Formats: sequence, structure tokens, C-alpha cells
Amino acid sequence: MVVTMLDVFWTSTVTTQMRSLGAAAAQRLLGDTIGLSDYEWQSPSLLPGWSRAHIATHLADNAIALGQAASAVAAGENDVVWPLPQAGEPIETGSRREGLDLQVALDTSIARLSRSFDSISPERWDTPVRTTLGPLPARVLVLVRLNELVLHHVDLGLGFGFGQISPQITEWLLPWNAARAGDHFGDRVIHLVSDEGFEATIGRGAAPAGDPQRLSPGQTSPGQTSAPPSPAGEKTAPKAAASVDEDSVPLEIRGSNRGLLGWLTGRLDSSAVLGAEGLQLPRPL
Repeated sequence: MVVTMLDVFWTSTVTTQMRSLGAAAAQRLLGDTIGLSDYEWQSPSLLPGWSRAHIATHLADNAIALGQAASAVAAGENDVVWPLPQAGEPIETGSRREGLDLQVALDTSIARLSRSFDSISPERWDTPVRTTLGPLPARVLVLVRLNELVLHHVDLGLGFGFGQISPQITEWLLPWNAARAGDHFGDRVIHLVSDEGFEATIGRGAAPAGDPQRLSPGQTSPGQTSAPPSPAGEKTAPKAAASVDEDSVPLEIRGSNRGLLGWLTGRLDSSAVLGAEGLQLPRPL
């Protein structure tokens, strides 16, 4: 597999845990949206250009598409691709629905996706799925859904923020989004160091896999002794970079798992971490 920093996810135990916490995350989201009025659904979300209704439509469509991919895996197909083209309501059309219809779409799509995941036999979970990060086990579909639920729950602007994401979920989503974000910084090489011990070097200019001094976009070494994590709750200033080609020297960015996750996905600004002053994704992941 290309993305070796995600290898820890590809076990039946982790998939079961992710599905359990994903189901709880879905119910928490539904609990926060059940009382929204039509006006509140059509109000702007924290995601630029999207209302809460846009987010609900996207989440429902995402569940439909993931369900189709999961069903293909369960049926024995061996050339499953993710992401799929638009599978449900076009987002602009879907976002104009009344609040009750949006809530029903969220609820029913969540239930259907759960049944699709249930239909995958134990041996089929390891079937490779073609993704933008290369071929990954079908278990990635569970991680994709958890990521969508949690980040877009934040985007709804209903009081659920990065401080409310559990440490376990944050530990899973950080490497996933580090892998996703790498190319979005252009040729800049970024070395991420979390207070909890996660490390990864991302960016198109990162060294090839196997380089002992640097990690490729899809690698990590939690607890690496060359840069010990700072004490819990305390951020340590990043090392000064040598005066050579700016893009070729890794920019070290430190912070908590939650801070790094929020910054990497474009939802928290550079004040959430250390070393990222003025560096921001052009748009949220």
C-alpha cells in the first residue's frame, strides 16, 4: 500500500472501533440537527459558501456513495473506485429542501450505509479500493465516513468544535488528513509534530519512501526520538530553518493533535499551532 502511515488502521479491531465511534458520532450530529428550523438550516455554516442545508445534502450524498462502494465490495467486485461520481441529489437542489426532509435524508442515509457496511464479509474488508491516495483496503470507507461526519459536524456551527472530538477519533483523523493535505501546500515540505507523539513529513517535495532522514507523504513514525513531544498542553517553538531553498527545508509545525487536525483541514487558523504563521490551506479539506 502506498500510504504506509495509515497501515495501523487496516485491522478488523480498528474497523470495529471506528464503526462504533462513527455510529455514535452520527447520532450526536442527528441530535444537534433535529431541532433546527427551516431558517436555521438555510443559514450560513462555517464552511465558506455553504449553508447548513448544503452540508446535510453533502453528508447524505456521501453516505449514498460510500454505500454503493461498500455494496460493490460485498458483491465481490475487485475494481472499486473511491470517490464515486455524484450519487444522490445535486447539492444545490438538495439544499433547497425543507428542514424535515433534510433531517430524514441524513437519518435514512446513515442507516442505509450501516447496512451496507454490515454486508461486507470479514475477508472482503481487505479488498483494495482505488483512491486518490493509491490502492487502500476497503476499510478506508469507514475512515472516510468518520472523517466526513466529524469535520462537517464542526462546520454546522452548532457548538461542536475540535475540543469536543474524542482523543481516539482525533488520533485516527490526523494521519488521514495529513495524507490528504500533503499536495495542497504545493512544493512546501512540512514536518508535523504533535504533542501526543505523532510525526509526519508531507508535501510534494518530501523525500522518497525509505529516506532515513525524512518521511514521504504517506509515512509516519510516532514517538520518534529525534524530536520528542513537548509536555502535555505545552507547545514548543519550532526549530529555525537553515538559510537554503525555502521550499526544500521542512517547515516544522507543532501542536496538539486537535490543533494540527483543525489547521490541516483549514478549519483553524495558524494560531492553533506553532510554526505555521501565514500558512493556510486555500480551502478547507
